[in-house]
Amino acid sequence: GNFNRTVQLSRLDQTTAECLAKWEGKDLYLNELNHLSPEAAKMLSQWQGDWLGLNGITKLSAETARYLAQWQGKRLSLNGLSEHAPKVISYLIKLLGEQLELIGLKHMGQWDNPGVTLYLDGKLKARYQGSD
Repeated sequence: GNFNRTVQLSRLDQTTAECLAKWEGKDLYLNELNHLSPEAAKMLSQWQGDWLGLNGITKLSAETARYLAQWQGKRLSLNGLSEHAPKVISYLIKLLGEQLELIGLKHMGQWDNPGVTLYLDGKLKARYQGSD
C-alpha cells in the first residue's frame, strides 16, 4: 500500500506490477526500470491513471508492447527507446491512450493512428512530417 517510492523502482515483477495496477494515483513514473516483462506490462495495462512514464526502458519485446498498447490512460512515455523491431510499432500504433512519447527514437516507419498524438525527437518529427 505505500506508493511513495515508486519512482525509485529499478525492477518490477508481476506481483509488484499487480499492486501498482491498483494504485489510485494519476501519474506513475517508473523511469528507473530498464526492463519490463510482458507479464508486468499486462498488469500495468490495467492501471487506471493518466500518465505512465517508462523512460528508462531502452528495448521492448513485441509482447510487452502489445500489453502496453492496451493501457487506456492518457499519456505513455517511452522516451528511452532509441530503436525498435517493426512488430513493436505495429502494436504501439494500436495504443488506446491519447498520447505516446518516443523522443529517443531514431527511426520509425509509418504511423497510422490519428487518435494518438505522437511526440518525437525534432529531427525525426521533421522527417516524418516531410519537412526535411
